[in-house]
Amino acid sequence: VGGGGGARGGGVGAGLELLSTIGEDAEARGAVCEGHADAAHAAICKGLGWGGEEKFRVVGAAATALCNLSHDSKTGLKMFLADRVRRGENTALEPLTSLLDTPLHLENVDEIPVRESALSALANLLGVRDLRRAYVEDAKRLKALVSMLGNAGEACRLLGGAIPPACDALFSKILGVVLNCSIETKAQPLIFEAKAVSSLVSLCKATGTSETTRTRTLLLLRRACKFLSTRKQLSKAFIAKGGVGASLASIAKDASPKSTNTIKEHVSSILAHCARDVEGRLDILSFESSSGEDGLSLLTRALAPDATAAAVANASTVISEMSVERSSLKPLGAAVGPLVAALRREGKGVEVKVMRKNAAVALAKLAKLPDNLANIRRLHGIELMYGIIAAEQ
Repeated sequence: VGGGGGARGGGVGAGLELLSTIGEDAEARGAVCEGHADAAHAAICKGLGWGGEEKFRVVGAAATALCNLSHDSKTGLKMFLADRVRRGENTALEPLTSLLDTPLHLENVDEIPVRESALSALANLLGVRDLRRAYVEDAKRLKALVSMLGNAGEACRLLGGAIPPACDALFSKILGVVLNCSIETKAQPLIFEAKAVSSLVSLCKATGTSETTRTRTLLLLRRACKFLSTRKQLSKAFIAKGGVGASLASIAKDASPKSTNTIKEHVSSILAHCARDVEGRLDILSFESSSGEDGLSLLTRALAPDATAAAVANASTVISEMSVERSSLKPLGAAVGPLVAALRREGKGVEVKVMRKNAAVALAKLAKLPDNLANIRRLHGIELMYGIIAAEQ
């Protein structure tokens, strides 16, 4: 791989493929990173920047080698790169970013696997705080990241919202990298700008996406809503783009029990932000899924006995916000039973305590309607609410 400028693509590709295979074995990977990290890093950088013959083979092998050699958290190549970052030296992040900061051509079957490998490598590297912070401090890199997200959203629209499996895997990896970077406060203004949020809403609306893609999209939207709420931009950047309906529709889609609970938790958190806005409340009330379920029915699913305490706490907050509209009190009456059941839940910890408190507040607001109050009394909800108040004092 380290041959002169006349090195042929076949030889360089074969060398990087061998390095990638070595990286699959933990013991061999450790030996490379301990005694040959400089040479391995130089070879990978050369491959990532390759523009000669057999380009996709060479670049793909380099990205896969970087991904495999950076698996280990303490002894892998990513710790070597973190040391270089701390010393102010160049790393594979530069050619990796340049590779990803190019237009996405979904029709090119050779390009998608290369991008997937590059994104997997980048996700591994950004798991290290120093590398992640160095990445987000560079405005060019961040713009490349947002551009990738925008490309995914645009591709989703061009595909008519139906995502083929090969594209889904690629989009999932893009979302994984963006999620990593969104942890950093400094990166959030750019990651959660209006165009990027619009792309996330498009992915949320799409059909054919895997559970992983769906949960990652919703987690990013959850973080976006929290950020946009503090900037008072939620209505324009998310609600006006159809975000409420897209989020509610996610609950109606089939998923495994584990993913279903995660989805409920993310969606209820998103709606808790949106329900503070009059347009958000109207969107929840007017929503109807393709199967005929309305927004309040889907919201009530987040109060189910198998839902997490966090999901129930968030859904309770949504109901409290929705009860501001007097006309909503009657349809919200369907939530009385699940809310009283939440008060009866056993368990310890902060999440359970918050869940019970939020459920009690929601019931107190629903009690403004006589029929709801009668139902709460019938289920002995008043006594349970007094018990929670006493425990708080």
